[in-house]
Amino acid sequence: MKQMSFHASLRPAGLMAVLLMLAAPLQAQNVPAPPSPAQQTVQIYGTNNPDCVEWTDACAVCKRGDDGAAACSTPGIACTPQPVMCKTQKPAPKQP
Repeated sequence: MKQMSFHASLRPAGLMAVLLMLAAPLQAQNVPAPPSPAQQTVQIYGTNNPDCVEWTDACAVCKRGDDGAAACSTPGIACTPQPVMCKTQKPAPKQP
């Protein structure tokens, strides 16, 4: 039985390493693009509807703090967003 030299046994590993390095840039090209503004409706909804204090798309819930800044929960990975709706409106100012 013929034995391989040490250097010859490294050839398949070296070839595999080179192939992996060449494939890495191709993998980077398959990274999905960030969502477009049209897809980020739950965040944009608060900006476009300043009188809404709490809104949701059935995946994330956003609330406006006393300072007016919005904070949103993180949706679950398997959640399917629905049309955004306002759950709570800012109370109307009291009439004198």
